[in-house]
Amino acid sequence: MWAEVGHPGRVRMGSPPAVSPSARSWVGQSPGARAALLWALAAALQRRESTLASRLERHGVELQVAKAEVELSVRRLRAWGA
Repeated sequence: MWAEVGHPGRVRMGSPPAVSPSARSWVGQSPGARAALLWALAAALQRRESTLASRLERHGVELQVAKAEVELSVRRLRAWGA
């Protein structure tokens, strides 16, 4: 017995959104430059860890969870830059 299964198709809704100048700039960077930017961002987050965690805490996040979130963000940025 055979059955026909539909395949999901793409839905076009108007024209595709324009690529932002920031995205074009990012793609135009060499892999080494992108890695350096990610590592610099990680370092900046790490320097401001207590400030960022405090801001998250003001928005209802427990302080320990907020600190863990900032540290996780730093680790992810470094991993993506590796």
